Amino acid sequence: MTLPDDLYRFEGWLANLSDGTTVHETPPVPGERTSWQKLLKHCKDNGVEITRLRLFRSGVWVIALPEKGCEGYFQAYEASRSWFSNQLGNKQGIGSVVGDKVYIVWVSTDGQVYQDVRTLESMRIHTTLQ
Repeated sequence: MTLPDDLYRFEGWLANLSDGTTVHETPPVPGERTSWQKLLKHCKDNGVEITRLRLFRSGVWVIALPEKGCEGYFQAYEASRSWFSNQLGNKQGIGSVVGDKVYIVWVSTDGQVYQDVRTLESMRIHTTLQ
């Protein structure tokens, strides 16, 4: 588990772990777990935790709260359709779990940044608190 070969072209999440390693998102493979699911399993199986979570998408860096400021982390993709224009939008987000809320920063494919707060109950499946 290392940094991507070409960090300047990389898009996705990067996670620093308590054992000193850094893990990054890789493209999905049909029939396999996602990179996020693999990361969560790796952490559980090896007794390590995420100490820092970052996202790089469309030229924008986003950094989640430090581990001392939250109880866990969140990562997901979301698709939406505009009510008025019927345009489809895709975005990726990372976030921090604080109490019963998940504080999320989304980055769209065109580089727009959105903030969101959702309940932990509705987002738990995408968090490190499974």
